[in-house]
Amino acid sequence: MIVQKYGGTSVATTEKIAKVANNLKCRLETEEKIVVVLSAMSGETDALSGLGKSMAATPNLRELDQLVSIGENKTISLLGLALGRLGVRAISLTGWQAGIITTTKFSAAQIKQIKVEKLQKYFKNFDVVIVAGFQGITQEGDITTLGKGGSDTTAVALAGALGCVCEIYTDVPGVLAADPKLLPHAKKLDVLSYDELMEMSASGAKVMETRSVEIAKKYGVPLFIGQSLCDLKEATKVLKQTEDFEKVIVKNITAKDDVKVYRIDNLQPTELTSVIEILQNFSQKLDLFSVEENGENFNIKFLVDKPLQKQIDEKINKICEKKLKNKHLSNICKITLVGSGFKTHTEVLQDLLKALQERNIFVSNLMLSEVSIGFTVPMNQKMAAVFALAKQFDLEDAYKINLAIVGATGMVGKTFLNVLAESKIKHQIENLYLFASAESAGKTIKFENQEFEVLELNEQNILSHKIDYAFFSAGEDVSKKFAPIFAQNQAVVIDNSSAFRMEKDIPLIVPEVNFENTISRIIANPNCSTIQVMLPLYALKKHFGLARVDFATYQAVSGSGEAVVQDLHVTAKGENPNFYPHPIFNNCLPHIGSFGDNGFSSEEMKMINETHKILNDESIEISATCVRVPVENCHCVAVSVTLHVEADLHEVHNVLRAQEGLEILDLPKDNVYPINQIANGKDAVFVGRIRKDLYNPNMVHFWCVADNLRKGAAANGVQILKKLLQNK
Repeated sequence: MIVQKYGGTSVATTEKIAKVANNLKCRLETEEKIVVVLSAMSGETDALSGLGKSMAATPNLRELDQLVSIGENKTISLLGLALGRLGVRAISLTGWQAGIITTTKFSAAQIKQIKVEKLQKYFKNFDVVIVAGFQGITQEGDITTLGKGGSDTTAVALAGALGCVCEIYTDVPGVLAADPKLLPHAKKLDVLSYDELMEMSASGAKVMETRSVEIAKKYGVPLFIGQSLCDLKEATKVLKQTEDFEKVIVKNITAKDDVKVYRIDNLQPTELTSVIEILQNFSQKLDLFSVEENGENFNIKFLVDKPLQKQIDEKINKICEKKLKNKHLSNICKITLVGSGFKTHTEVLQDLLKALQERNIFVSNLMLSEVSIGFTVPMNQKMAAVFALAKQFDLEDAYKINLAIVGATGMVGKTFLNVLAESKIKHQIENLYLFASAESAGKTIKFENQEFEVLELNEQNILSHKIDYAFFSAGEDVSKKFAPIFAQNQAVVIDNSSAFRMEKDIPLIVPEVNFENTISRIIANPNCSTIQVMLPLYALKKHFGLARVDFATYQAVSGSGEAVVQDLHVTAKGENPNFYPHPIFNNCLPHIGSFGDNGFSSEEMKMINETHKILNDESIEISATCVRVPVENCHCVAVSVTLHVEADLHEVHNVLRAQEGLEILDLPKDNVYPINQIANGKDAVFVGRIRKDLYNPNMVHFWCVADNLRKGAAANGVQILKKLLQNK
């Protein structure tokens, strides 16, 4: 079970609601039950609130809650109708129907209880339960609303009560290192802790309301925050603590405009208590708050956000008018860095001050905690401070690239585009150039909702564009002819053909294994079957040494190219093959490439030679038998390795499990082992059926499966590019 929440922009039109419905139907293939929390359509709540205030300048808040709650009721009903049309068993519920009991503070109620049993009874007859966000009901039966960010609060509270994951969908791809209006190319954050996200929210980041994150932390609700209808791999994950929690990492920068810093001296203890109560009654965070003893009295300093300044002024003036000194700094902006480990890693503060001092930016009212550093600067220095700190702490994806794909209309070329669309690299692509043969020139290909015209691959078109990186997937002859032209034009070529793999000065790279060797204008992607077996072999070699490796591959027809896939389909109809020497349907062909005088095929020799080169060890004895099988996608390899030392099977499991890019599926008695259907569309390499040889104590056998178009080609190339950019 999962809880999903869609914000107002995600359900702004009936067309968008229909897309959400389609997405939910697809998600039911992997989830048994889904709870969906919806906001009102974008702008609807403000319109209803304005309508109410047009009837009364100071409206009765109970009646206003009755009115504005209509917005959520509208969207949940529309989604219920859309799901019904798709044949999905769904029901929409208001806050009170869902059992959400709140306090009686109208327009800013808090959830007291969720009667889970009311929800659970609906799960018996419905697969999707749609709940109105932002609203609940008092014990007396009055409708209430939860205030700003109320739908987030509803979703997280429901996930906490049901003990499941909560997915928050917005109009951005995840939590960013800054508001894009503040920092246009702000990085997307992959992982945050609850404390970091709470501090960001309290400091002005428009992500989630602080109280909804507090609920998530209290009940340990895993949060995923991402763009509506996008793959969850792109979302930001929020957990109790991040994997790098012991390190100091600056993750976010926020800025609050026109804040006011108050300083009040000689407060008596009762006056101090009264001031704090005023701030809390206005839900004002004790921001930049400090207290100094002054004899028996106290001097205090704190910051107030612009919307509350007038009201707080009036209240505080009544208590301590003569002691108030609130204009010592005017027209200022508060900037906050959020991350972890700030108190124990003083170099962050030193780097911050140095970066600002170099630009003559005046810093005052500095406050430091474990997860934040807050300070104020003059408003006219705000952007200079933000850009300086973004550069200092690497918060911006500022480095843009011009990228080319050669062979963009082929299977691997299309897969390159798919993998790029799922990667954060897409945000760094300034210009994308797609090249193919003259026959394909003029066609258009869609990437990230934009149409790109395919260019003819010729020297003139190459030299007329400034290209930084190029993926090649058009065959050996094309690579040999055109890759050097790109390289001479200062581009780095990542080539998927066999053209350069065995050349001495060309690195042959599997990023998890030997990326440190990548210094060249042309980089070779290994053979697809070689790539997938390198991960387990590299792990075993590091820990036990390799004496001998024997491969038996079972390779899908997509490894021969898009046109050749048709041989599988035409021979299934009893027609003659157009590419393979024999029908591939219902058959296995021990014939990939041409045969040499030694009896080995060219594919088998590729695996032998490439393994030696990548592992940088000619002493390993290697044999291979490569077979084409009647499967459309994903290659399988049966691997037998002879280690230098005897290894306990438990040790082997641990070594493989620790290897980056490997996933272990090894419970054969429960029918759990790698198969094509699991690997298809994935970038991981899957290993299972791990077992010791019956006769040789140093020998281990395993089964290895991977998507040959992704990890075996495009994804490996994109990983190479990603590492190149990280090291730029």
